[in-house]
Amino acid sequence: MSGQLKRFDAYAKTLEDFRIRTTSGGFMTIISSIIIFILIFLELKYFLTTDVVQVLFVDTSRQEKMNITIDIKFPVLPCSYLTVDAMDVSGDSQTDVTHNLYKTRLDLNGNIMENDIVKVSLKPLPKLNNTKLNDNDNKETTTISACESCYGAESSVHECCPTCDDVKAAYRVKGWSFDATGIHQCVREGKTVGMIDSNIDDSSTQLNEGCRLHGYLEVNKVAGNFHIAPGQSFEQHHIHVHSLRNMRLNMLNTTHYIDELTFGQRFPNQINPLSNTKQKKTIFLSL
Repeated sequence: MSGQLKRFDAYAKTLEDFRIRTTSGGFMTIISSIIIFILIFLELKYFLTTDVVQVLFVDTSRQEKMNITIDIKFPVLPCSYLTVDAMDVSGDSQTDVTHNLYKTRLDLNGNIMENDIVKVSLKPLPKLNNTKLNDNDNKETTTISACESCYGAESSVHECCPTCDDVKAAYRVKGWSFDATGIHQCVREGKTVGMIDSNIDDSSTQLNEGCRLHGYLEVNKVAGNFHIAPGQSFEQHHIHVHSLRNMRLNMLNTTHYIDELTFGQRFPNQINPLSNTKQKKTIFLSL
């Protein structure tokens, strides 16, 4: 059986006496082995490498929204200074965005302030007089008023303005420039930072504080921009207006640290160029 298999041997072995070993033959063997090893290594590397194919196509889903996630710290700029606005080429405009965005007050060391949670104490309601309504002699009227003035900006949407934000929203609807100076609701809530008012104690406001702005914006998938800036923003005659009226411009320091700034959905190994960057402004009035 073994003798029959020997007939199929294509590489017959010669006797040792007939074999000749040369230097050139050894050199060719070494070179061939190196080339074979390199080719095998390159082919294996190519096989294990993932090919990234870039495809450009038109996104026709204009109704879908895109999230812009932000986490930015302003170490020396109070939260009451900051407003966030977004607008795009389709005409959609978001003024003073508050949905899905959060402002956290920080001290000058970057720590969250303990009094960041606002506590409101409720006063007891006055007792109603249980007298007969048709008795004009003994009739007593008790008025419970929870409706505060909007300072001339009352409308069907804002009939009452119990908070400073309500007054600001009513002014925005009217297209008026908002000034917190003299607004009782703003003085009560300590939101008159940046407004010139000698009667306001700076220690009761948000001076000497920082702010952390974090959350996300929902915008259309079209060209646009969003900006974070101090002051008050509103629309007047379909024009976006940003007012710094009566603000203490010598105290504006827009130094900021961007911990996160991403667009759209996250995916593994995503590189965000602006994340973990900082921009320091040592000159006041420099934005």
